[in-house]
Amino acid sequence: MNTSPFRPEAPGAKSSRTLGILALVSSVLVLCFPLGILFGIIALVKHGKASRLQKASPDQFQPVGSVGMVTGILGLVLAVLVALPAIGVTAAVAVPAYLGYRARASEVAMTAQVKQIKAVALDEAARMQAEGLELDPDALVDRILVKPGMRNLRNPVAPGRPVLVAGEHAVEPGVVTLWIRSDRGEAVLVLQGMVGLRQRDTLSTDLTVLPGRKPQGL
Repeated sequence: MNTSPFRPEAPGAKSSRTLGILALVSSVLVLCFPLGILFGIIALVKHGKASRLQKASPDQFQPVGSVGMVTGILGLVLAVLVALPAIGVTAAVAVPAYLGYRARASEVAMTAQVKQIKAVALDEAARMQAEGLELDPDALVDRILVKPGMRNLRNPVAPGRPVLVAGEHAVEPGVVTLWIRSDRGEAVLVLQGMVGLRQRDTLSTDLTVLPGRKPQGL
């Protein structure tokens, strides 16, 4: 038993106070709030450890003060209060930038796919007419999708959704729609791809297929 009136501090008590003060200082400095959070947590851990040791051996260590715990808690609270506005500002800048980048990337991918599908569609439409087949949009889409280069296409806006369908309107973002209309006796192949949900997000291209040859049914 230690009967000396000058009992030492429990291990961790002094470092708890030091880290608690550092947590307060770091939290006040806006750019150092992550250190405030780190120092505050360590200060609380050190204080808890020192308190347990002192209670287990009260005759060996002097009572642990509350300075480390109080400063650690205050440092954590101040750091969180400083962090919230900083995170809000960062999110306000980063989220729109990310969404804009994603929208531009989707538009680039859609434009490339429309051009790729366009070349294959024209070739297959010419083959169908040369074979005397009716220029049916559904049949044309089926022929396009079995081509080797078309099998690897992916919907850049909604993964898992179709890439190419037959129809008269763009049904959903990321999907290229194909239909055929008659214009002055000519069969016109129409491709349309939607990048977003708004009408102005639509990418369209009209392609005249074999001028002078009107498809059956139009």
